[in-house]
Amino acid sequence: MGTDPVCSFDRRAVGVNRRDLLGQLLDRSDCTCLALENNDENGSRGETNLSGYAVLRPGRQHWQLGPIVAETETAYAQLVSGAAKRCTESVVVDAPTDGGDDLLTQSGLTPERRLVRMAHAEPQPLLLNETVKAVAGLEWG
Repeated sequence: MGTDPVCSFDRRAVGVNRRDLLGQLLDRSDCTCLALENNDENGSRGETNLSGYAVLRPGRQHWQLGPIVAETETAYAQLVSGAAKRCTESVVVDAPTDGGDDLLTQSGLTPERRLVRMAHAEPQPLLLNETVKAVAGLEWG
């Protein structure tokens, strides 16, 4: 699958165009993109045939899982399960603390650290809505 369906789904889900960021991630030969096709032939909202995606890549010491963007908890669970089957060692997932990590702990992962993002101005809801289950990581901004 090319980057276009993932980028289109992501833009609709998070509200901003992250094509450059996602392109850099997805073009890496060591990255795996897990994408779930929507069973609805027109796509969930008529723009894409995806219901979620996740990116898995090797890190310096651990696998890195993120971003994870999913329309439903079922899609989220399928993406986490698919990623777990591909990980041969420990994995790091940077998940929002507003309930997004419940499925991760139910899947056997243990919180190792808690991070707080700080903003000078009023934080915007973009990139932090209910479809964003995990972020790409601190090094990706």
